[in-house]
Amino acid sequence: ERQLGRPLRRPVCISGDITDEDLGLSADDRAWIERSCTTMLHCAASLTFHEYQGEPWRTNVGGTQHVLRLCEQADIAEMHYISTAYVCGHRHDEVMEDELDVGQEFRNDYEKSKFQAETLVRACPAFQSLTVYRPVVITGDGVTGYTSTYHGTYLYMKLAAILKQNVEPNEEGK
Repeated sequence: ERQLGRPLRRPVCISGDITDEDLGLSADDRAWIERSCTTMLHCAASLTFHEYQGEPWRTNVGGTQHVLRLCEQADIAEMHYISTAYVCGHRHDEVMEDELDVGQEFRNDYEKSKFQAETLVRACPAFQSLTVYRPVVITGDGVTGYTSTYHGTYLYMKLAAILKQNVEPNEEGK
């Protein structure tokens, strides 16, 4: 605002549940979205590696289908989708950012479910503009360090902390 010299629009947060067919949104919320929104940022996901109580399929594939349906109904033409670098599956060759389905195999249900979700997003005819982000690992807040889950990188950091406490350093202090 200081740089532009004018106030910016404030975000509006609407609570819902992407696993619900109607996203858990009220009729008023849906109407507001249809009137007010032109862009979707979809970053909700289950990080469950192996199927448990329907996850990660319920959230990553089913939830994405529900989000896409809302986009189509609300004429949302721009999508920013947070996928994962792991949609490349188990490969040993060079992976290009514009590749998705090259017949790869997957190590776990998370990778396969995110692959299927990204396939759905890319096939959705509603979008005039689509940006897919494929981060490798998402960690906590850059300032506070807060994270809501301890998957991926955090498991290795926890192991390193335990080893440091329980292993005597060598002569060089390592």
